[in-house]
Amino acid sequence: MPTGAPALAWLYAIAARRLADYHRRGAVERRMQRAVAMERVPLSEDDAAMIRLLADDAAVGMLAELPRDQREAIAAHVVDERDYPELAEALGTSEAAVRQRVSRGLATLRRRRGGRA
Repeated sequence: MPTGAPALAWLYAIAARRLADYHRRGAVERRMQRAVAMERVPLSEDDAAMIRLLADDAAVGMLAELPRDQREAIAAHVVDERDYPELAEALGTSEAAVRQRVSRGLATLRRRRGGRA
């Protein structure tokens, strides 16, 4: 009757190789992190203002491409920071409908930007 020792040795060998691979990958990642560590360049106030302006222009352009109901829901909830119950009352619709508009609009923006939906 087989004792199972060869199978156990085989499993230990696989586990040992996996552990060695894990440590090897970790060492490479740590070396790369140290190699590419760069000091942040401080932004001037003019640079920060320009970045905000460009971001605002890009956001407005992206929002303009959405259907009106989604665009308005995102602007009110994300930009104006209004909560869902308040928006539902103002729009004369259910909170679930407002949530759906925001969710669909944000998913569309992520897809267009190249991110996950």
